[in-house]
Amino acid sequence: MPTHALVMKVAEEVGEVVEAYLGMTGGNPRKGVHKTASDVLDELADVILSAAVPMVELAGGPEQAAQHMARRLGVVSAREVAGVAASGWHGSFIAPHVLLRREDGAVLMLRRHNTGYRDGWLCPPAGRIEPGEDVLAAAIREAGEETGVTLHRDDAEFCHVLHRTAASLPGPCHAVSDYWFTFRRWVGEPRAAEPDKASEALWIDPAAPPADVIPHCVQALAAIGRGRPSASTGGRRIPERGAAARRPSRPLPMTADTPRPLVIRRDGHPRMRHRTNFPPVRPPAPPGPPLDIAVRVVTSPAESAQQCVPQRDAVQEAQPAQLVVGEGGHRQRRPQQ
Repeated sequence: MPTHALVMKVAEEVGEVVEAYLGMTGGNPRKGVHKTASDVLDELADVILSAAVPMVELAGGPEQAAQHMARRLGVVSAREVAGVAASGWHGSFIAPHVLLRREDGAVLMLRRHNTGYRDGWLCPPAGRIEPGEDVLAAAIREAGEETGVTLHRDDAEFCHVLHRTAASLPGPCHAVSDYWFTFRRWVGEPRAAEPDKASEALWIDPAAPPADVIPHCVQALAAIGRGRPSASTGGRRIPERGAAARRPSRPLPMTADTPRPLVIRRDGHPRMRHRTNFPPVRPPAPPGPPLDIAVRVVTSPAESAQQCVPQRDAVQEAQPAQLVVGEGGHRQRRPQQ
């Protein structure tokens, strides 16, 4: 039977499960209760069996399908553990990683085998935290179980933390925080102490890792080589100290309390101009010498013609001036004699 027909068969079996459940609960008033819980279980088993056939074909064989199923069970189980807490907080998993570093700078890697995740790839000793452990205690325990060496807390050197985010990672946040520790001293000969999980142990140059090192481990090794204490695989780089302070500042938005310049229009009425690019404030000019003004009203046209001066004549500084008002309200100003 073609693969697409096998997949469609699964949908058919799911429909029969729904029908059996409605018959058990009496969801169809016309038929009433005519199924039992055993009938529903039988239909659910048929769904599992129907899904297993195309799964084996798509995976490439029974063993590959079993490994995929084991990996999927691990992901689903982790999601159950990482459910939302009563307080509403979400969190990411913490995975300790250990670098055993020799005097020549080489670090130990293990080739994963039969784990359901990245089998055949290289990675350092790593694992997860068990109840009652802190991250360093978990790192020491995992390294001892996977490499057969004994480590001490006083020899630990924290070197890096890598925050990984991906849709395939467990938990509601789909995130894992990898804590990396370096040890330069240990007791025992490092080896692949768990043959069912690692096929070999080998030393590599962290500055030039082979192509089969897990990608996020390559990123962490590069960051450790540059002395960076933190990194992220979520697409954004974690800023270094003081980087935020070096960002260019943006102009503050105007508010109701922001002063606005007063602009006089040609008709003499003032209005407020709403601007954000105000010119720089200049200090006021120092006051000049006092100017004495005398006002005299002129009612005769002849007198106005004799005593008024043109407007373009400037008033001499520091001299008394005379303001003459002629007929029609015209004003002229001239220095007093």
